[in-house]
Amino acid sequence: MDALNAFLDGNPDPREYKRALAVKMVLQGYPYVEIMSLLNVCAAFISKWKSSFLFAGVERLKLAYRGFPGRLNPEQKQEIITWLQQRNYWNIEALADFIYEHYQVEFSSRQSYSALLHKAGITWKKAQGVNPKKDEEQIASKKRNYGEA
Repeated sequence: MDALNAFLDGNPDPREYKRALAVKMVLQGYPYVEIMSLLNVCAAFISKWKSSFLFAGVERLKLAYRGFPGRLNPEQKQEIITWLQQRNYWNIEALADFIYEHYQVEFSSRQSYSALLHKAGITWKKAQGVNPKKDEEQIASKKRNYGEA
C-alpha cells in the first residue's frame, strides 16, 4: 500500500492515476459500485487493474506505450536547423532532398518538414520590401486628387 501511495503522490499520468486510485479504493474496502460511480469506470476496469497490481505491483499500472521513436536524433535535427538558417531560400522540396541525401529519411507527411522549418525560425509568410502590384501612376493620380480637395 505504501508503494501505491508513493505512486499516487508522484503525480503520474491521469490514466495511471485513475488506475492506481481504483486499486487503492478496492484495497481499502470500497464497494465496486461506489468506485464505478466516483471514477466513472466499469467493473472490468477495476478488476483488471486490481489483479495487475497484485500480480506485478505498481509498475504494471504504468502506461506501456511510450511513443514512436523519432526518425532523426537531436543532433541530426540541429544540423538540419543550422543548414536551414544558413540558406537564403527555403522550400519543403529542397529540405526533403537534403534530409534524404544526408540521413536517408523520408517523412510521409509534409507537416514533419514544416515543423523543422518552424524550429529553425523560418515562417512561410515574409514581408516584402516592395509591393509587386504598386502602380506609380495610380499613386500620383490619387495624390493629385487629394491635393485638389
